[in-house]
Amino acid sequence: MARSSTSGSSWFRIRRSIGRGLTYLLLLLGASVMVLPFLWMLSTSVMTSGEANAGRLLPRAARLTCPYVNLAKYDRGGVVTGFAVSPEVREGEQELHTDDYYVEVQGGNGSAASLDAGWQFRLVDESAQPMDIVPVGQPAGALTEDWQPIPAGGGLLDTGRGLAITFAPPADYPTDAAVDRRSGAAKIAYVNCCEYPTDMMEKMVAERGEREYTGRSIPEDLSNCRTAGRKIAYFFEEFIGGNYWTAWVSANFNQYMWNSIRLTVITLAGMLVISTLAAYAFGRMQFPGRNFMFALLLSTMMIPETVTMIPNYLTITGNNPFLPFINWYDNWPALTIPFMAGFFNIFLLRQFFAQIPDELWDAARIDGAGHLRFLIQVVLPLSRAPIMTVVIFAFIGSWNALLWPLIATKAGSDWWPISVGLQNFVSEAGPLTHLWMAAASISMLPVLMLYFLAQKQFIEGIATTGLKG
Repeated sequence: MARSSTSGSSWFRIRRSIGRGLTYLLLLLGASVMVLPFLWMLSTSVMTSGEANAGRLLPRAARLTCPYVNLAKYDRGGVVTGFAVSPEVREGEQELHTDDYYVEVQGGNGSAASLDAGWQFRLVDESAQPMDIVPVGQPAGALTEDWQPIPAGGGLLDTGRGLAITFAPPADYPTDAAVDRRSGAAKIAYVNCCEYPTDMMEKMVAERGEREYTGRSIPEDLSNCRTAGRKIAYFFEEFIGGNYWTAWVSANFNQYMWNSIRLTVITLAGMLVISTLAAYAFGRMQFPGRNFMFALLLSTMMIPETVTMIPNYLTITGNNPFLPFINWYDNWPALTIPFMAGFFNIFLLRQFFAQIPDELWDAARIDGAGHLRFLIQVVLPLSRAPIMTVVIFAFIGSWNALLWPLIATKAGSDWWPISVGLQNFVSEAGPLTHLWMAAASISMLPVLMLYFLAQKQFIEGIATTGLKG
């Protein structure tokens, strides 16, 4: 009997462990599904335009180093099979500039079908200008822009300037004239540590518009671009910060961010004063009609926000017959005051204030304290957790507000918050998904910082609010 009881107990513990493990596994899978869009947003925010449009989940590993090569592979042509970053640049020479490069291939005397004459190649830039490279088979020879022979067995050829090209064996090349051109299979986007793609793009746009380039200085001497300092600077300034800086400047986020900070601070200050006073009155004070008023205000939580937008709009524009003197349209009161008296905040604080022991109030009365002193010196210090919960909810609501700021302001308003700025940027940026995600990451950064700083109080406030004992 004892052995049977022991085996039954062991089997019960095994089944309980299996059930608990499956539960944890399901919770982890659910959490992973919920967090995946956030991780995708962060990943896309540091991609190039090509990586984002290709639907990748992660940036190419080659981009973590400097210089890097955008290793796009195409089968068309069958001549150039790959590119690589050379281990080093030939001593005394400069690395290639940041640009798009192509490998042009021809057969012998210019005829793609003339296989007997051998195959040749040369490296050209985006403007079809030949680039100086190390002659094939002459590592110490003078750089040349002339056509160079492709070895009979193909293989890896180093240009001596930071870029290596891999060719297929010429015997495998097609015999028609299709490869006698700048092959799409041979395109490579090259970047070095002295020049950043965002700067080069800004300079190119300025030159095309016949404007003066006013960005960061772009050095002409690229002979010392492979130091550790350059690699670290590139990683943080371009790989991590390139898209964020471009989005910040392009979307005028400095003005939108400052507007959001001002509006949110004003909203939080007013909300805390109104909510704490109203919650204390409903939770700790006795007056005629208290329960009826509380139930009436509680019912307003059932009203959809869209229903109240038109009355609120009439009020801030001076069209409310009861408040004809108000004219807040396109100004900060219209974007802050309507959010200060949310009854959810009052309800949450009232539930916590109501459970504070009456003995504390009796002791305060004996000490000569009134309601205001009791609220400030006793109730508020004991209510840090629910107050922080209310602050987080109110902060998120004010920071992410979009529809109401569009209604309460005119086009191009000086009071537009960052949510409106983000919407405008998405409309103007077109298909630049990587810049969208960088802009979205910037807009949500303050919310994440506040949550992580107040995470303990937030969880405690949610867990204890409304509980007796």
